[in-house]
Amino acid sequence: MLGNIIKNSGYCLNYSSCVSCSTTSNITSISFKMGGFLCHDCALKFNEKESDVNTLKSFRYSFLVKPSDMKHFKLDETISLNLLKNYINYVKSVFNEKEIKALDIYLKSI
Repeated sequence: MLGNIIKNSGYCLNYSSCVSCSTTSNITSISFKMGGFLCHDCALKFNEKESDVNTLKSFRYSFLVKPSDMKHFKLDETISLNLLKNYINYVKSVFNEKEIKALDIYLKSI
């Protein structure tokens, strides 16, 4: 659902190809700084940490699917918490905020 909020706000990340070179193959990383997915070569070039395939698929799925259709997909708890933390940090960076109290309180509660 947070993926849809970000998408509807106009600050959506590129989750269909590498944001640096536009390739659709060998996607290995999510870079909030760069604005979306990175391929293996670009992840190395920009010193971005690689993500596992399930995290990448879950991230992409969360932006593509309507909230009403999310009930057909169960996110792994570890992946969903990681995605949520990354989404929140992304929202903070987009709005140039060091803290957003409601989101920080929520993060501390999980």
